[in-house]
Amino acid sequence: MPFLLDAWKLVMEAQPRAILRIAGTGDDTVVDEIRRKVAELGLEKSVLLDLRFLTVDEVEDCLDAADILVYPYREITTSGALLTGVNYAKAVVATRQPAFDLLLQNEHNALLVPYGHAEALAESLVRLIADPALRYELGARLAKAEFRAVGWNHIAEETRAYYQTLGKSRSFYTDLS
Repeated sequence: MPFLLDAWKLVMEAQPRAILRIAGTGDDTVVDEIRRKVAELGLEKSVLLDLRFLTVDEVEDCLDAADILVYPYREITTSGALLTGVNYAKAVVATRQPAFDLLLQNEHNALLVPYGHAEALAESLVRLIADPALRYELGARLAKAEFRAVGWNHIAEETRAYYQTLGKSRSFYTDLS
């Protein structure tokens, strides 16, 4: 999250009227770090902090109000926040993560940046803030994207196919210990 705030400081130089809303809760250490970093960078007027548990209605209101959704994760295995956000057809800027590769395609339905690269994140945000047509296009494509996750049906099919290949072999050994 600190690199998002470093990027936001750069965004303010190009788009001084933009507003960043950070909503939701997390580990107390992270929440304290966010508050400290906002103050340290002098971003109190352009960063709205709503660092608490949000009801479903409040999350929906945040997503409805946003023009751009930002997912600046250092590492992640899955993101319920992203999967929820997809339903709102908003432009997305996210860090390059293997879990995001299942849904997000850079320059097609999202803008992807390396984690920790504040300049790249700022560039992507400034680009989207300045270009409503691009925001709309990315959001529309994302809303139509097919999530390429491996689901239970796929796992079952792969397992069945594997056992079929074993049935064709002459010997089978398994160690159940």
